[in-house]
Amino acid sequence: LDYSMFFLSKVDQSKIDPRLRPLYRSIVDNDQASLFKYLSRKYPLETIEYLTVKVWDSIRSFEGMDKDLLWRAIELGYRVLKYNLHGMDYLGETRTSYVRGRIAVKKTMYNFARYNYTVVRRYKEKTSRMIALVDVSGSMLKFSTWAVLSLSSILPVVKTTILFTDKTYISRAPRKTSRYVIINYLEKLFVEGFRGYTNISLALRTLNEIAGNNDVAVLFSDLEQTVKDSEPWVEASKFLSLGGRRLVVFVPPYYRSDVAREFMRIGCEVVVVKDPIIIPRLLKRKLGLKARTTYTI
Repeated sequence: LDYSMFFLSKVDQSKIDPRLRPLYRSIVDNDQASLFKYLSRKYPLETIEYLTVKVWDSIRSFEGMDKDLLWRAIELGYRVLKYNLHGMDYLGETRTSYVRGRIAVKKTMYNFARYNYTVVRRYKEKTSRMIALVDVSGSMLKFSTWAVLSLSSILPVVKTTILFTDKTYISRAPRKTSRYVIINYLEKLFVEGFRGYTNISLALRTLNEIAGNNDVAVLFSDLEQTVKDSEPWVEASKFLSLGGRRLVVFVPPYYRSDVAREFMRIGCEVVVVKDPIIIPRLLKRKLGLKARTTYTI
């Protein structure tokens, strides 16, 4: 390593692509904080993938799980994803206000200044909360990472998350902080994703058990069922049997097209995502997530 650093220090910085100069300086100066920040912002999926491989190597090398390594990987993974979560919120400045009839102070004062003593109130139009199902098997690593980032950016409308491999893990999404959602996902990815099994049918049965009559559900999966069970679309049709329910399926470019056709046949919407980085935008568009404030007198 010292030998490599010696030759690296001899590189003419002016010849380096300007976009790579911050990376070069952080390596030469041994600035680990800047290096970590650069990699997190430029290569978040690759960084998470590297952490995942290191944890899986640990599982293969030792008897049992090295818990210290696991939690360090989870904490680093959270920091990586937190960098990319910044600025993704869809609700804007008033997103934490959900009280109907809240006084619009500025507009009310404007009225009073003109001897119009009418109090103006505002409220947010109700947005249906959804249930999210995320496949965290190893083959879905990059796709599921961006899926969880997307969910973290719209926490106020996420009712429940179901993370699944050949098992299901249900968690109620907190309304204000994304830390719990991301850390829970990373733990399941690092530990359970290693197994490589996927049971979509079990996840959909779990969904049907906890869903309300008018719930919207979003499934992130490549639709590859690797555990013997009932067909996934059969379980999906049971979920859709109540008229007010809706199921949107987001799939990566590599997916089971025959299974996707069955999902569409029963009334599901299947969205093929060519690049996982656009999942946040697609998710918000499909669910119609807009911050609208209505003023009433």
